[in-house]
Amino acid sequence: PLLLPLRLFIPLVVPIISFLKIIPLFARRILAQQVSFGGEYPDELVVRDALEVYFKRSGFSRKTYTDAWIHLPFGPFNIYLPNIKPRKDVVPLHDVDHIVAEYDTSWLAEFEITGYELGMGLGKYWMGWVIDLQGIWLALPLYPLRTMKAFARGRRTKCFYNKYEYKEQILAMKLGDIRKALYIPRKDEV
Repeated sequence: PLLLPLRLFIPLVVPIISFLKIIPLFARRILAQQVSFGGEYPDELVVRDALEVYFKRSGFSRKTYTDAWIHLPFGPFNIYLPNIKPRKDVVPLHDVDHIVAEYDTSWLAEFEITGYELGMGLGKYWMGWVIDLQGIWLALPLYPLRTMKAFARGRRTKCFYNKYEYKEQILAMKLGDIRKALYIPRKDEV
């Protein structure tokens, strides 16, 4: 009598398990479709000018620092989230961190910078911690080696978020000066 329900249950479980196995493959395809600019930012470039290049390449704008809602394209889907003040405080620094550490804005690079920032630390920016801790749950199963390599790179770097604030001072600095002050290793050194 116990085997009858089990016999009915097994044919249902096998397709579900098979479907769960293909989700990472599907997710990788969606994630690979995002914008990747792959260029390097030279040390002589000033942060203000580098941000303009960053916005042009990524399709983002300064409006994302002040808009009421954030739009996250994810393959064929669009995700909208409220843009609260703590996020508005951390995102400009996160964008500068993308440039200084040379991570583009593809989903893969977002996962890498999640590991990098968690390794480096986010100082007083609690929303940055929340965002990166959520992101690591996607990053580790999809790209475990690259995420851990970025984490190790972050561990060798001084905390960007403790040292700088998004003000005129940082916008006028050269990228090379910031990289030297933070001891950022090149990606191939980790």
